Formats: sequence, structure tokens, C-alpha cells
Amino acid sequence: RWTMSRTSVQLARSVENMAASMKKNKITVLVSVLFFAGMLYGALLIGFGEKGFLDSLGFMTKVYADGRTGQTVLTTFFNSFVSAGTFILLLFLLGFSAISAPLILFLPFFRGLGLGASIGYLYTAYGLKGVAFCAAIILPAALFSTFAVILAGREALKLSFLFLSAFIPKMKGEISPRA
Repeated sequence: RWTMSRTSVQLARSVENMAASMKKNKITVLVSVLFFAGMLYGALLIGFGEKGFLDSLGFMTKVYADGRTGQTVLTTFFNSFVSAGTFILLLFLLGFSAISAPLILFLPFFRGLGLGASIGYLYTAYGLKGVAFCAAIILPAALFSTFAVILAGREALKLSFLFLSAFIPKMKGEISPRA
């Protein structure tokens, strides 16, 4: 009984710490949730997609898979970072606009949509072989690039809000002409 109550207390503290951490990192949590919502939507889009849509996605996935199979792991990582670099550059530029928050929030969702659709298609078309391909080829590179896109989205959103606060004094931003 002593172990059970001690475990319960430790679990309660862990939940409190996690809640405090999430509250402290609201923007990162929001961008991450949008990314994973995009992944889910992409996978569902494939699951309930029309035949013509699935055929065209199958062709694109085959071209992608054929290109990736002959590559080294380092080349795959580099190509993924170049792909993510486009998103990161766009997020960087959008961060300098006071009204770009909706676009900044859309980009991680869109990135997740593409990843979810790719993984969903590979699972639908190839079953466990598709899952193995995702685990070996797509996910390792996607982990790092996704982390970078989420962090870039967070920083772009913070910068955009900072510029927005210059125009809306009630936001009490650090850069405010009336402060």
C-alpha cells in the first residue's frame, strides 16, 4: 500500500509538472498540435480518398521512393533539410509581418498534412512493408526537419506577435510606440 500511494503522488507531480511546462510553452504546444492535426487529416484524407486521387498520389510516392532507395542516409537527411528549409525560410519571412499569424499557423499544419498523407498512402498501398519503409526512410529525416519547422513556427509566431503589439498597445509588447 505504501508503494501504491507513493506512486500516485509521483504520478500527480509528473502531471502537474507536465501541465506547468505546457502552460509555459503554449506557442510550441499550439504549433505542434497543428502539425499533428495536419498529419491526422492527411492520413484520413488518404483513408477516405477517391481512386483517382490515390492513383496520382501513388505515382508521386513511387517516384519519391525510387529516388530515396538508392540514396545514402546522409543524402536523405540533406534532402529533407532542403525541403524543410523552404518552410523555415517562409516562416522566417512571415515572422516579420504583424498580420501573418494565420499563415504561420497554417504552414506546420500543411507540412503535417503532407507527411500524414505520405505515411497513410504507404500504409494503405503496402501494409506493413509501407510502415517499414516509413520507419526506415521517411521518419528519421522527418523527425529532425519537423522539430526544426515547429521551432521556426514558434519563433515566427512570437516575432509576428511582437510586431503586432507595436500596432495594438493593449498587447503590451516589448516594441510599442506608446510605451
